[in-house]
Amino acid sequence: MVEIVSLKKTINKKKLKIEVNCKERQFIAEPIKLLTTSELVSIILKEEENYKILSIQKEPCHKVGNSNRKSVKTHGTWLFEIESIENEKKVIIEEKEIEEKPKPKTRKTSSSSTKQEKSQPSPRKNIRGRISKLARSQED
Repeated sequence: MVEIVSLKKTINKKKLKIEVNCKERQFIAEPIKLLTTSELVSIILKEEENYKILSIQKEPCHKVGNSNRKSVKTHGTWLFEIESIENEKKVIIEEKEIEEKPKPKTRKTSSSSTKQEKSQPSPRKNIRGRISKLARSQED
C-alpha cells in the first residue's frame, strides 16, 4: 500500500473533496505502488463512519502513487457525493417525492474524424516536382 504523507478532507454540503499527497520513493529498486479509488475509500471509511459514499464525482486523470514516472504523480484530488447516516431516513423520504430527470446525451466526436480533418495535403509541391520545374526553366 502507498504511504500517504497528507490527506486533506473538505466537506461542502453533500460533496466530499479529498486531496492526497503520497511519499515519493527514494530508490529505483523500490516498486511503484499506486493508490486506487477503492483503497482511498476504505481508508476514509476506517477513519470516520459518519457518512456514506454514494458516488464518485471526479477522479484524478492521472495515476496516483509513489513515483513521478510513467504518468504517475504523487498527488491527486477526488470528489465524492456523500450522504450523512444520521439524516438517512429524511433523505429517503425526500428522494421518493422527487423524480429524476433524464440527462441529455452529449455527442462525442470520434478520433478518426478529427485525424482526417488535420491531415490535409500541404499547399507546397513535393521535391521532385519542384526540381523538374527548375530544370525546365533552365533549359528555356
